[in-house]
Amino acid sequence: MLCKICDQLSVEKLVELFIDSDAKRTEPYYRLPDGAWLPHHSSYENLIASAKKGCEFCKEIWTSFKLPRHHYRQGDGEKTTDYDSVEKVLQSLEPEDVSGNTHLEICITSSRITSVESKRRMDTLVVRVGRFDLVVEFKLTCSREENLQFGGYRIGRYDISPDLGSNANFNVAKSWLSTCQEQHQETCVPIQPTTLPNRVLDVGDSEGSEDLQLLETDGTQGVYLTLSHSWGDPAGVLKSTTQNLPQMMKHIDFSTMPNTFQDAVNITRKLGYRYLWIDSLCILQDSRTDWETASVKMGDIYKNSALTIAAAVSTGSNGDLIHVYEQPLVPILHNSLKVNLGSDSHKPISIRRKEKHEDELLDGIVKSHLATRGWALQERYLSERILYYGKRQLYWECRGFLCAADGDEPDKYNENQFWRWHHGPQDIQKSTSNSPTAEITPQKYRELCSTWYSILEQYSKRNLTVESDKFPALSGVAAKFAHLTGDKYVAGLWERDLRVGLLWRCEEPNNSRRPQEFRAPTWSWAALDADIFLGYGGRSGGGTLHDAEIVDWDVKMAGRDPFGGVESGHITLNGYSTRGHC
Repeated sequence: MLCKICDQLSVEKLVELFIDSDAKRTEPYYRLPDGAWLPHHSSYENLIASAKKGCEFCKEIWTSFKLPRHHYRQGDGEKTTDYDSVEKVLQSLEPEDVSGNTHLEICITSSRITSVESKRRMDTLVVRVGRFDLVVEFKLTCSREENLQFGGYRIGRYDISPDLGSNANFNVAKSWLSTCQEQHQETCVPIQPTTLPNRVLDVGDSEGSEDLQLLETDGTQGVYLTLSHSWGDPAGVLKSTTQNLPQMMKHIDFSTMPNTFQDAVNITRKLGYRYLWIDSLCILQDSRTDWETASVKMGDIYKNSALTIAAAVSTGSNGDLIHVYEQPLVPILHNSLKVNLGSDSHKPISIRRKEKHEDELLDGIVKSHLATRGWALQERYLSERILYYGKRQLYWECRGFLCAADGDEPDKYNENQFWRWHHGPQDIQKSTSNSPTAEITPQKYRELCSTWYSILEQYSKRNLTVESDKFPALSGVAAKFAHLTGDKYVAGLWERDLRVGLLWRCEEPNNSRRPQEFRAPTWSWAALDADIFLGYGGRSGGGTLHDAEIVDWDVKMAGRDPFGGVESGHITLNGYSTRGHC
C-alpha cells in the first residue's frame, strides 16, 4: 500500500526536475541542485502518521531516518563514519529551529556526484528533511531485461542474483565475453588459438566430469584461461612438484583441490573452455629452473589467455569465488515508483535501502583483497580480459569497457580515480603490440615513463609473501616496456630516464624496511619495502645545466630473466653534491 503522495511519485517528473535544475545550477557539482527536489510530506509528523497508516515507502523512509547515517551527501560526498540518525538530530535541535522546517523533499540522482552530462544512470533516490542536509538514500533497481530509460538516461541499477554461481550470473559473464569479441575489434585482441603455456590444467568438457589432469603442451596451439588469486597460507595450496608431477599428469582428484581452484575449474567449464593455467599447479614449485623459465614467460601467459578469472575477495586458496552473498534484511519495495514511458503501462522498478559499506565498482576491483597482492598487479595489467568475482557481484574489465553486473560503470568524474587502475593498464596494453614501434617520440617516451612511475607507486603499496619476488613479480610489465622503447632496464629504472628515476623517495620513511637479504642496490626503489613516490616522472626530459652525468652503470642479474632478480649493481654519477643526513 502507498499513500496518495507516494503513489503519485514518478521517475519522469523527478528526472525532468533534475535535468532542468542542473542546467541552471549555481551549486558545486558535489551538491544536489535546489530546484531538483520534489515536495513530499509537509512535515516529519505527517510522514510518521502516513507510515503508521500502512504506506510502505513512508515506513521505509521513517525507518531509515531512525538508523545511523553512513552515506552523507555533504562536502565531498565520500562515505564517512556513522553519524547520529536523522531523527536523533532533529530531536536535539531547538524547537524554534525545527518548527515549520521539517518538510520532506525527494530528488533522483546518480550515485556518481557529478554534472548531469557525465551521468549515464539515475539510480538513487535522496530524501531530505527541511534544509538541514539531513538525508537518506535509496537505490533504484530493475530487471536487466527491462533496461529502463528516460530522458536519455538509464533508470536504476540491474537486479542481481546473490548466488555468484547462478545461471543468471553466468549469462551476464557470457554476454560480456560476447560483447568484447563482437564489438571491441579496435580495442581488444580477438580470442584465437595461441601457443599454450608449457603446462595447463585440462578440465575436460562442460558436462561436469571431475576428470582433471595436468597437460604438458609441447608447443600445442589452443585457447586457455588464467587464474589470478591470493595464495594465503602456502601450506594450504595444492602444488605441483618434481615428485608428484607424474601422478598429476595422470589424474587430479577434484575433491582434493582447494575451493578457489574448484570454482575456477567450474567457471572454465561453464564458459565453454577446456584449459586453465594456475601458477601453483603449472609451475613446479620445488624446481628453481622451472620457476625461472615460467617467470620469464609470465607476462605472455596472462596476455595471451582468453580471459583471466580474478578471485577479488578471496584471501587464500580455500576461499570461494562462487558463493551466495548473504544479503542483509533490507526490505525491497516492488513497483513503488511509476515509470510511464509514453504509454499507459507502468514499468516495474524497485526501491531498497542502501546497505552500509556496499561495494561499488571501484571497491569491487581496486580496493579488493587481490589488489593488495604484488603479483596480481601485472596479472591485471597484462590480461586482455578479466572476470572478477567480488563480494556480492561480478565485474568485468577489458580495453573496451569496465562494468559491474548491476550496471555500475565509471563516468567522467571517476576517470581521475580509475586512470591509475584502468587507463594506466590500457596505456601499457596499447603500447605492447607484437612488434615494437619504429620510433618513439620524446613526448611519447615521457608519457610511457610517467605511466611506469605510476605503476611503481601502486606496486610499492602491495604485499609479497616472498621478499625476493620484488623484481620477478613486475618483470612481465618491464619486458613489455623494454620491447616498446628499446630502453635498457637498470634495476627497476630505465637508462634513458635514469636521472629522473633516481629521484624516487619514500612516502613514509619511518614505515620503510629493508629485506633481510640483498635484493637491489640502495639507489633502486626495490631496495626497500615502502610506499614510494615518483612524482617527477612527468617532467620535461630536456635537461638542465646542472643535471648529473651518468658515467656508467652495471647490474648483474641473479638468473636468466633480464627483468628478474638482481645479484648486484653499481652506478657512477658526475655532478654537484650537497650535504645531507639520514
